[in-house]
Amino acid sequence: MRHNDLHPPSLSNGARRLVVASANPIWLTGFVQLAHSLPGIALVGVAETARDALHVLEEGRADMFVIDRQLVAGVRDLCRPNHPVPRILVAGDRAHAGTRPPFDSQCSCGYFNERLSWPELVDRLAHVAGCVEPRAGAERCRDCPVARSHRPPRLPLTERETQVFERIGWGEGPRMIARALGLQVKTVDAHRESLKHKLGLRSAIEVREAAAAWREGHLLHGVVVQPA
Repeated sequence: MRHNDLHPPSLSNGARRLVVASANPIWLTGFVQLAHSLPGIALVGVAETARDALHVLEEGRADMFVIDRQLVAGVRDLCRPNHPVPRILVAGDRAHAGTRPPFDSQCSCGYFNERLSWPELVDRLAHVAGCVEPRAGAERCRDCPVARSHRPPRLPLTERETQVFERIGWGEGPRMIARALGLQVKTVDAHRESLKHKLGLRSAIEVREAAAAWREGHLLHGVVVQPA
């Protein structure tokens, strides 16, 4: 399904053109209703598939693009070289972006959970709409509060333990982790035992399962995290 005939009156008053694409029809309906009430933003296209999203982007000449995490890979695969890329916000059902998402700070402004409160979402959209950069990845984007949403929350671990935990989630073994971080294997094993205790995990299998879940953007049961 594709809708590209949305042209609210504010469109001629310098409003940012917004396209939204989501495979979640319930969330999409609510977002469309919200978008119509946003000052300075004009919703010019709605799509439910990656292919339709590209058509709407081309026809609507979007300044902003809100896309479902599930559609990111499909849109990327269909994009032609030098295809115009607007400012992108990725939405998803995961608590955070994960440690190896299908998008990064060079191609998207940030990530938000679909259950984010409307006031918080409005604030995030307004921040992106007011940005002077045509797309993500500029030098000043490093200091953008929206860009911080690319990073997962902080676990109750040291920086080195976090690095080891993330690499376990990527499927790396002790030797590979040691080589990547410039450590001895026994040091990696010590960090693994320490983080296992701190996260309340009972075995190496539970560590691997928890690390894989964290990689995909899920929170860990019973673990208190801090904002990135």
